[in-house]
Amino acid sequence: MLQSQLFAQNARLNQAFTNSPPMRRGERDTAAVALLQQALRDLNIATMRRSINADGTFDGVYAGETVEAVRKFQEDNGMTNGRRHGDGVVGSDTLGALDFLAAAAGLTPVAPAPPSSVAPSVETQSTLPVGDPPTALSRINVPYVCRLPLVVLILVFICVQQRASRCMSIGPGHEIVAVILRCPMMRGRSVFTTTSAHSGISLLIA
Repeated sequence: MLQSQLFAQNARLNQAFTNSPPMRRGERDTAAVALLQQALRDLNIATMRRSINADGTFDGVYAGETVEAVRKFQEDNGMTNGRRHGDGVVGSDTLGALDFLAAAAGLTPVAPAPPSSVAPSVETQSTLPVGDPPTALSRINVPYVCRLPLVVLILVFICVQQRASRCMSIGPGHEIVAVILRCPMMRGRSVFTTTSAHSGISLLIA
């Protein structure tokens, strides 16, 4: 009977401990394999990074990474039965050694991380890195907003022969954040204002 809190309550692991039968590649009991994977990770035998789900649990797939980790443990502890390499099969000797170490380390089954601690799939305002405040745009009612270098902006003004109704002031930056023009390429009429904490630009174009 297995003794560690990590293994003792799992029926399949107790069967493997008595070789009835051992666990090997393709094992169908994913819960038992997940506990084995946790032991291999928590005992610093292998990182098992490819077997860890997004919520911190283990995938329970007895495949390449798990087989190699078991082989490494067997080879490091002289459980190769005279062979050069371990066989990657978890039976009485291998599981007994893992159980002894897990009990000594006080390992318990890992619980899924709460939803709030799992990284969101989409960035939100709270997950964005701290830095310059976002550019403030107001009164935009044309369908074309783009990010252009200052030189391109000047060329566009020359090409479309537009006239600024008020002013254009360029701060210490070399790049403006947004441009809205009234021209054949970009149809529509707009009054545009923008400020950028990064480049110090202010525009008013009609």
